[in-house]
Amino acid sequence: MAIRREDGDEQPAMTQLSLFPPDPADATERGSDGAPDLEPAPEIGDALAGAPVGSAEDRAAPEEAPRPRRRPASLEAAIVEYKQFLVAQNRAKHTQMSFGLDLKLLLECLGDLGLGQIGEPELRRFISWVRIERKNSAVSVRRKIASLKNFFAYLYREQLIPHDPALGLIYPETYPALPEFLEDQKVAALLEAAAEHPFWYALLALMLDTGLKRDEMVALGWGDVSLGESVEHESYLVVRDTEQAKRLRSRRLEISTEVADRLRAYRAEQAIRERFFDISARGINFIVEVCGARAHTVTRGKKLTPQILRETYAVRRMRIMVREEDTLREAGVREETVASLILAHDLQLLRLLGLHEEPESAKKYRKLVHGWSEPGHAPPGESYTPDPPTTVGW
Repeated sequence: MAIRREDGDEQPAMTQLSLFPPDPADATERGSDGAPDLEPAPEIGDALAGAPVGSAEDRAAPEEAPRPRRRPASLEAAIVEYKQFLVAQNRAKHTQMSFGLDLKLLLECLGDLGLGQIGEPELRRFISWVRIERKNSAVSVRRKIASLKNFFAYLYREQLIPHDPALGLIYPETYPALPEFLEDQKVAALLEAAAEHPFWYALLALMLDTGLKRDEMVALGWGDVSLGESVEHESYLVVRDTEQAKRLRSRRLEISTEVADRLRAYRAEQAIRERFFDISARGINFIVEVCGARAHTVTRGKKLTPQILRETYAVRRMRIMVREEDTLREAGVREETVASLILAHDLQLLRLLGLHEEPESAKKYRKLVHGWSEPGHAPPGESYTPDPPTTVGW
């Protein structure tokens, strides 16, 4: 059969319908010219008339098979993938920026090496470079080593490298500056200076009792504080991530009985609102500074700050932990067991403060309790006497 075109010429149907391959079952029913000796199917006739063929799904282009993941083979490509991983894990922007800057320096020092060419010697060369050439402090070097350990641990988990070259890297020793804090007499004088203002007293007492940051106090919600309403009749507060305090770790902190009583009295005089303390960060600074001046609190700076109250909480908590460790030593418990408890205590304190769980960060608080000798061991010619017991409350 032939189709007559508008110009009068005839063209075999198979030439016109070449986009529609014939059914193999019809192969035997062909004429002498090789074309099927059949009339076109109705849908083909419709197509020739300009009508759409089949449904929208039938006319849609076939889906392409997913492309296999391109595995990075060079340092630069691996850094790009790792930064995408940090974004996907919803890591804090500050963390993403810090890791990105550290890995950029690694690329600058080593060049775009293949991942298989990077071993522990190359990483040590990088550490020496940032310490000597760039004159980084021990604290900065520790951060860069942490970035390397996280980065290469990721590459190893993703089976991009056969072994982790950063496992053997050792953090350099640091001697953190000892923080300022208040002893019990100074704490009592500070709270006495705020006694005339229930709002001021409640705010200072809670900061000293829980170690909250200034911004965390601003962000504390009305429903974040439970004063004995739980089934266990415990008093506690919950720290949450909010617009006022983004760089923090969510956690639950207990409130002592004495402070809970003060907070109940304060809350009874307040109308229910969004925030527990309706105050700004500058307002907290003002209250702490004024009460510190009234209590004649002397600090290295010109005024008392909320950070000093936070450090006071940390030192008092560490003293409680150290007394428990010393009690075990006096009972003859093996030193390995005590060492495990020390590590657990350090991590516990960092969690209470909402800090990264790096045990070295707790060292400064231990130094304030034990001095510069090893925990539980007095300097030559001296004997160690633990501090007398004190309560958590104020």
